[in-house]
Amino acid sequence: MVDSAINEAVGNLMSIQPFLFKNIVKPIRAKMPLPPGAIHVLALLKHGDPISMSEIGKKLGVPKPHVTGLIDKLIAAKYVERLNDKNDRRVVNIRITAFGAECLNNIKNDISESLKFKL
Repeated sequence: MVDSAINEAVGNLMSIQPFLFKNIVKPIRAKMPLPPGAIHVLALLKHGDPISMSEIGKKLGVPKPHVTGLIDKLIAAKYVERLNDKNDRRVVNIRITAFGAECLNNIKNDISESLKFKL
């Protein structure tokens, strides 16, 4: 009984996924000032202390070279900053700036308002 209910729920979710992407996700993404990967990095950094590039890659499941490109763009736009590790000068930690945190809050508010309007 439980397995059939789960299978039905999975089938229903899979059938509405194209509708959700076309009508909700895609229009919201078009309005965002940053790509989804950059938004995920900001959200990760917002919830804690500065973390290393390697740790960002691990937590997001993204290869380090891809993280480096994202971080370089975020630094150029003043959303994040690099910090040298006090214990190991080879390690570079990344911290969100006040500007980056404000931008992330604005993005979350925009997404929330867009979802409310669509629903």
